[in-house]
Order: sequence, then C-alpha cells, then structure tokens
Amino acid sequence: MGGCWTVPRKGPDVSQPKGLDAIGVGLTCFDLAAMIERWPEGDRGKLLEYTRAGGGMCSNAIITIRRLGARCALATCVGDDEPGRFLIKDLKREGVDARFVRMVRGGRTQVSLNIAVKGTDEKTLLAMKPERLSLGPTHVGRDFWSVLEGSRLLHLDGFFPDLALPAMERARKAGVITSLDITHADQSAEALVRGCDIVFAPVEFVEGFFGHRRFEEAARELAKMGPRWAGVTLGEYGSIGIAGDQLVRQPAFNVEVVDTVGAGDAFHGAIAYGALRDWSLPKAMRFAAAAGAICCTALSPRAPLPTLRQVQRFLRDHADQAQPS
Repeated sequence: MGGCWTVPRKGPDVSQPKGLDAIGVGLTCFDLAAMIERWPEGDRGKLLEYTRAGGGMCSNAIITIRRLGARCALATCVGDDEPGRFLIKDLKREGVDARFVRMVRGGRTQVSLNIAVKGTDEKTLLAMKPERLSLGPTHVGRDFWSVLEGSRLLHLDGFFPDLALPAMERARKAGVITSLDITHADQSAEALVRGCDIVFAPVEFVEGFFGHRRFEEAARELAKMGPRWAGVTLGEYGSIGIAGDQLVRQPAFNVEVVDTVGAGDAFHGAIAYGALRDWSLPKAMRFAAAAGAICCTALSPRAPLPTLRQVQRFLRDHADQAQPS
C-alpha cells in the first residue's frame, strides 16, 4: 500500500501497435446535450443550445486518458444503427484503438438526452436503454487478451461484466493496474471493487452499496476491500481519497458551471493517468479535480474533456485554489 505507483513498461514497447497505456471495457453511448433557460410552465419552452456527442462513462474516461497523451483502446458494444456508427467514427477520430468495438446487427445503441438549465447546476438525464447488446470473451477475439496483458492499465465502469470480470482477473495476474468507475450496486459490484486497484465511487453508489451517506467512512470501507487508491467523489464538494493510512480531502475548483455531465468521467480518466505517471494520491486527485472542473465549462459530455496542456494551464491559473488536505 502507498501513495505512489511504480509501473514497469512491460510487454510490447509503447511504440509498437500492441503497446497500449490503457484499455477500457465498458459503456459508450450517443448523447444529445441541451440547454434551456428554465423549465416551461406550459407545453412550450426556449431551447438555448444543443449538441450531439459521444458519451458513456468508460469511453469518456478513455478519451480523457488519450487526450492527456496516452495510447488507448476501448472494448464496447454498439448497434448497427446511426448512433453506433457515429460512436465508432468518433473513437477513431480521437485516436482510440476501436478494433474491440462490437457492432451488433439489429441491436440498439444507448441514446441519452441531457438537459441543463442555464446558470444552475440543475440537470435531467433521459436514457433510451440499449437492446440486444452484449460483450463477452467470445466477442473480442484472442488478440484482446494479448493487448490487455501488454497494456499498463485497465479501466472498467461496471458494464458488460461478462467481459469485465475475466479481464480484471487477467489484468491483475499480468501486473496491469485496474481502475473502476462504478455507479450501480449490482451483483458484480463487490467483485469489481475487491479486484481493482483504483476505486472512486460517486454518492449514488455509496448510498446503494453501503446504505449510508457517511462519505469518509465509506472511503475507508472501500479501501479495506482491497483497492490501493479508494475514495468518494462529491461533485461540487470535491472528493475524499485514501491510500494506505493517508486520507486526502480534495476541494472542488470554483468555475462557472455550464454542464456537469462527463465531469466524473474526466476525473476518473485523470486519476488513472496519474497512476500511469507514478504520482502521489494528492497530486493525482488535484489534477483530476482540475480535469473535472474543465469539463463543467461547456455543454457536452465529450468536447470539453481536456488535454494535458489545458489541465496544466488551468492548474497554473488556479494555483491558489483547491489545495488538498
């Protein structure tokens, strides 16, 4: 246990096709983001702005890691519909290796409508759930396992457990760091928490999994389950993290919030990047808080995911803010 990571560059060299820094197994979805002035009292209102983009917990985190400068791949599943084709194209445009994306004939890709109210932190998310989409070991081929074992980090979000659980076990045996962003306290949740090295859970998971809102206590309980870095994300109230005997309280940065969708994904991607860079937990959490804050400044779960230069500039400009304790 400890505050820093030592990550050997094992397996294929990162300059080679299979030498990835991070690979994700989890959700991608098609997002429509909209901003309104206020909720209408009648049957008509004013739409101020809208945009379409890729979204999804795991895919946003992987794209964050990619924009920060790492080489990444994603294993996920989409339908052979317009949203599915859009998402594959978007991943490739971002430079993410999409060879493990499964497209299911007749399947329906998840579509989400995110509505934000201007000048507030109020948001509403409506999701049209996917249909006929599954992802297991038989869907990714043998190449997936060699790529996984040659990577340095595996990121999971609790979706597609038929692949996520065996991938987690294979990664641990190969010495690959495992990172988890999880919101649903379902039947695979405990196994994922116990099997991953980095686990930062949001409030809704804490309430569902532990049945209480004592967040420092929840962070300690998560840490006792096995993760090397464990914690709870608290939105505008920052985050709490634990590494061994060290407890870190990271305040949130003060920014003008436009839309919070995707901020947690950016946080998780940035925390994982910190582990890849062998940073201490306080340094990684402050960096991740900055990445999440940047993501709140524009209407889209994908467009504002930051580059390394953007996070570094943000930290310089906000040097007097959000110091961890």
